[in-house]
Amino acid sequence: MKFTPPPPPIIGIIIKGEKGCFEISLDEISALSHYFNLMLDKIKKLIIIIKQQANTLSGIGKELTSHMTETSSAVNNIDSAIQSINGKVINQSASVTETNATMEPITLNEQIWGD
Repeated sequence: MKFTPPPPPIIGIIIKGEKGCFEISLDEISALSHYFNLMLDKIKKLIIIIKQQANTLSGIGKELTSHMTETSSAVNNIDSAIQSINGKVINQSASVTETNATMEPITLNEQIWGD
């Protein structure tokens, strides 16, 4: 069996108002004020928690931005290195082709004239 606490006095005030009785005692006003203040305290605590979480998320966002900037820079460096290597491979290929063109007549002469 689950224990259910009695409803706060504010419920009684609401029920009386619903039934058309708008006379409220000082005790009922005091209870209403008490529960209203409790509600405001809970809202205040929630706002504080939300602000803290927003600050935390903002910090994480700034950190992610920093990491993305570093990553982008690294990718650009890698791209530059690949382009440089590509240029060197093209130059090396051209040199090999040139060397081959130079060697062909020599090899041909050697085949013709022998040792």
